[in-house]
Amino acid sequence: MGYARKDVEKAKKASKKFVRYKEGAEKYSMGLTKFQALAKESKAVYKIDKLALVNCEIFEDYLAQEMELEVYKSRYGYVCVSFNGSPPDPPYCEGDVCRTPKELFDHLLVEYESFASIQLTKGRREENEADKEQVRRLCKKYLDRREEAAK
Repeated sequence: MGYARKDVEKAKKASKKFVRYKEGAEKYSMGLTKFQALAKESKAVYKIDKLALVNCEIFEDYLAQEMELEVYKSRYGYVCVSFNGSPPDPPYCEGDVCRTPKELFDHLLVEYESFASIQLTKGRREENEADKEQVRRLCKKYLDRREEAAK
């Protein structure tokens, strides 16, 4: 039994490690702009002169990350809910009420610090001074944006 040329080309395309933006948007069934934004956010983009290639392995790992924090607006302020477990029925969740946008920002910054630390150490080792400094630099850009917005 033979395979149609289209099937072989599809399989080849699906197994590529690096793709251009247009190919990636088609492969992951999303719009070009959204794919570009997610690829940059996941740090999966490699630039060679004017060519941008996206590493599919890094991009897929980024997509597979579980988003475990959600924020809801309520009449009491903002509710940050942390889900611990796997969808659709997490075993438990906990929430914090932030009454002001400043409280919400501070709460999310602490959560981000923890997340960035785990990402740097891959959860396998203790954080060293270089890691702590890198986390501070990552958080500083958000603090700078808040100060800029307050002006």
